Amino acid sequence: MKITLKDIIRWEQLTGKSFFNIDYSNEDDLEYLLYVCDNSEVTFDTFKEVFKNRKVVDKMLGEFNRYLALSSQFMPGQDDGKGGEKDTRYMKDIVSFIIVSGVDPHFVMEEMELQDLPLIMKALETKRRISLEDKRTFTYLTMLPHMDTSKLKNGMEDILSFPWDKEKPKAPKQPVMSEEEFDRIMEQYKKHDNGTT
Repeated sequence: MKITLKDIIRWEQLTGKSFFNIDYSNEDDLEYLLYVCDNSEVTFDTFKEVFKNRKVVDKMLGEFNRYLALSSQFMPGQDDGKGGEKDTRYMKDIVSFIIVSGVDPHFVMEEMELQDLPLIMKALETKRRISLEDKRTFTYLTMLPHMDTSKLKNGMEDILSFPWDKEKPKAPKQPVMSEEEFDRIMEQYKKHDNGTT
């Protein structure tokens, strides 16, 4: 048994809840999840009748638990779901964002698994940041001839700053070289370049 993102979206549609708030100890949540993962072409009411057969249930739960044990190895640390507010994000929104960002819809819906989400989301976030920073740089360079740059302490970040700009450690400012020191270094370079030392 494999849980695809399509299965998770179907679960959200049936329950009206965010998958991030699933309660595996809740029999209804579990029945709906096993139903959508089973991919059987029967209604949920018919599936519930089958679910009454203990042998079928034990087999499905065994497969489900094996899948969870295998896939949980690759999941980043999770909280236990206690003591926090309910998560209001829905998988359908996250999946839509991923697809609109250019990832193949078939891969996302049918092949991608829950543990792949953090990797894809991180890559998309990095791509978005790079794109926004490129646009900011282009805008800054376009405006540069028309601005008084002496008023800009942080360069282009003064025109448009992003939340992640504060996360980056600032490089220490290089001390400005005096004119005499520059002349001395250039003189040494000329001597070295001419073959004299």
